[in-house]
Amino acid sequence: MAGLSDSTRHHDVVALERLEKFALEHKLLEKPVVGKLEKPRVGRRDRIPTVSETEAILTRASPEFRLNYSALRQCGARPGELCRAKIADVDLTNRVITLKEHKTARTTGLARGIPVGRRLGERLDQAIGDRTEGPVFPSPSGRVWKVGNLSRTYSRLRDLARLPKDLVLYLARHECGTKICREKGIEYARRLLGHTNISTPQRYMHLDDSELADAQDLIE
Repeated sequence: MAGLSDSTRHHDVVALERLEKFALEHKLLEKPVVGKLEKPRVGRRDRIPTVSETEAILTRASPEFRLNYSALRQCGARPGELCRAKIADVDLTNRVITLKEHKTARTTGLARGIPVGRRLGERLDQAIGDRTEGPVFPSPSGRVWKVGNLSRTYSRLRDLARLPKDLVLYLARHECGTKICREKGIEYARRLLGHTNISTPQRYMHLDDSELADAQDLIE
């Protein structure tokens, strides 16, 4: 798991433990085969990347990574959602990307709709070009991006730019959620980011002391 963030490693271990538990419960395994695995502690993400940090990363990136990451910042999708998105999922007429397979599909039974605004639409046009099939955002090799590869690419670019280690790929989603919360409110953020309840997007409210002080001045 070298090169993966603590968050990714944590979730990978959890997934492996659940898979083993399933196999034991359904008699697919006679006994556990995975020993006790270390799960890195996942700290709360208390900030979003600055403009200069994002510029430093993107200036060193391939065009393919730049498009994918810029789209993540724009729409707030989970990295896996854009990695999974196919050209057939894109409906520019109705301005939506529709994913049948996504994180909450089993619990909600609903497809995940990612709205397409003007700027995201421009990035989709750049990424797709004249292609009619395949991934919306292909890797430099033309294949489907894997989330792990996308995350490692981000970390490598971050390290090349000598930026803090707390910058991780998933902060693109936090950046979008934070900006939407500030400008449009938490319900907009909830629906745009695909959350089923209002409590989850509260984590995107990254407010600093100056913003809280300004909020006081709203009272006459």
